Amino acid sequence: RNLQFQEQAEKFTRQELAIHPLAVRIKNQLWYWLFHELRSGIIEGKEHYLFEPMYLDELQGKNFIGRDSILQQASKLRRIMDTLSATTNTKVVLVLAINKADLLRDKLPSRYKIDLEKETNYDTYLDAFHEYDIPVLDLNAYFKEIASDSPHPLINKNGIHWTKYGALIAADTIHRFIENQTGKVLNRIIMDSIRVTEGPEKEDVDIAESLNLLQPITP
Repeated sequence: RNLQFQEQAEKFTRQELAIHPLAVRIKNQLWYWLFHELRSGIIEGKEHYLFEPMYLDELQGKNFIGRDSILQQASKLRRIMDTLSATTNTKVVLVLAINKADLLRDKLPSRYKIDLEKETNYDTYLDAFHEYDIPVLDLNAYFKEIASDSPHPLINKNGIHWTKYGALIAADTIHRFIENQTGKVLNRIIMDSIRVTEGPEKEDVDIAESLNLLQPITP
């Protein structure tokens, strides 16, 4: 059975049919209204918070690559760092970015249970870096510490990652960490004003915009 014509017709329809983008949005919207599911694989939590599945997989330990593998990687990295330091006086520092699902556990859907005893890549990498004396800046832990006292949101409910404000905080923290590790004074990051908007801007709603719905989810 030759499906070549069918495949070519389907491809042509997707590319050339003027109503195709609208049809996709209608289909996605109906699926959301009827089944409360997002066709893109994005997970909707409490109060319409959106999460990418990979962050939940990490939090639940589903993508754990194993302690031995992580220790081997840390050992190799330690040797590379020693070589760079001895031959070129180059220092290496590691930065761990945030996990939105970890920082917003209270917004996760009730069906997701987090086993605190289960091994994860995040915790195991931290242990391995400590074992091999590898300097690491853990922004995930730092953002947990400052989130409740932050005057502005560090993470947006419909964004993939940190907000614009959160990104500046991260950049400044990395800057200071490098200064501390190298003993060198770098150019300063100065935030002399804050522009407050009535709603999230494009970078802060990138997950929501990727859903391709007729009606946006409540920001």
